[in-house]
Amino acid sequence: MQDISRIIASCLLLALPCFSGGQPARQNLQSTPGKNKVASIDTLIARSGRVVEENPDTAFVMAGKALEMATGINDLQRLSLAARWMAEACYYRNDYLKAIDFYLQSAMYSYKIDRDSSGFMAERLTDAAFCYQELGIYDKALELNFASLKIQQKLENTLEISNNLCNIGTNYFFRAQYDKAVDYFNRTLSIDRKSGDSAAIAISLNNLGMVYSRWGKHQRALEFYTEALKLTSEESKKSIKLSNIGMAWYNLKDYEKALQYLNQALEIDMKYKQPIRAGVRKNEIGSVLAAMGQYAEAIRLHKEALAVFRSAGILESQIITLADMGDLYRKTGNLLAAETCYKESASIASRNQSLHHLSRSYKSLFELAKEQGNSDLALNYYLDYSRVKDSIFTNETNDLISR
Repeated sequence: MQDISRIIASCLLLALPCFSGGQPARQNLQSTPGKNKVASIDTLIARSGRVVEENPDTAFVMAGKALEMATGINDLQRLSLAARWMAEACYYRNDYLKAIDFYLQSAMYSYKIDRDSSGFMAERLTDAAFCYQELGIYDKALELNFASLKIQQKLENTLEISNNLCNIGTNYFFRAQYDKAVDYFNRTLSIDRKSGDSAAIAISLNNLGMVYSRWGKHQRALEFYTEALKLTSEESKKSIKLSNIGMAWYNLKDYEKALQYLNQALEIDMKYKQPIRAGVRKNEIGSVLAAMGQYAEAIRLHKEALAVFRSAGILESQIITLADMGDLYRKTGNLLAAETCYKESASIASRNQSLHHLSRSYKSLFELAKEQGNSDLALNYYLDYSRVKDSIFTNETNDLISR
């Protein structure tokens, strides 16, 4: 289908690179012609896949060499595989922009072979969509997820259909379209319960809990989170559930319980070398400590988290952390620093169409201006806040009407 090709092409961020790739030690790959050359490409691709998570730099070099060699013989199948592992290497290096580019290149090569009938291509579109989501670029993430869903439905691939529905629900959640988010998460949960996949059920339950938390129904959210945690056997994946339980207790003002769960989550993320997740935990722990009056430690943790998010280009987490820091500076009387944080948070949220967080930042700026006696500025920010809140309400209302 031409629209799939157009979608991929429109999302490609970087020109198709030409790699020298670097050569693995003790291999003279340039001198292996014919079948030996194909075998060498396959070996590089296989080795890259085996080491990509533990040693993404090595995987990137090997896959880059495989891509270069496959380009020389115009082997689309191997070009697609090599580009895929280059993308994975970039993903594990937290370089999401390059990961997106290579995932989409892999998808494009696959499209040239199988058109829109390849589950491999659809999975790479999903991978690219996930990276866009991590960067907070939700319109592109949603476009790719819907394209992937269309292919997987055609192929009747139930597992990947469930994954796509989940990802679409997550996109709507971040765009503050909560009714749509619940709809897609419930559709995912229904598929997962039929499959009996406990790990998938746990993810769907956790996602539903997040929506109820955002609605302020924290006790109900705890029920979803607790069931999700019980169904999660892999330790590295428990941190998100523990974190969400901790934040639910934080919102219910039981700060000791909140710290208990959040510290467990941070310990797991540090153990498995997940710096971005660890940054999220530090931000959350900082919020709890701030509520307990431990402002200096809270600010320190927020700064550490913000540095991680900025380095990785994670927009959504930057928005949240800056808003949290603004609250802390405001409480400690550093109003200029508070205003700077709120403004930066609002600026990123506006560009990112993160309406929930944008409304929060405008409300904070309104309150700050009011406290400083600047009535004109306070009115402007209040109007901005009202406009965004009305937009969120309109989105939710339109979702209901369109059902």
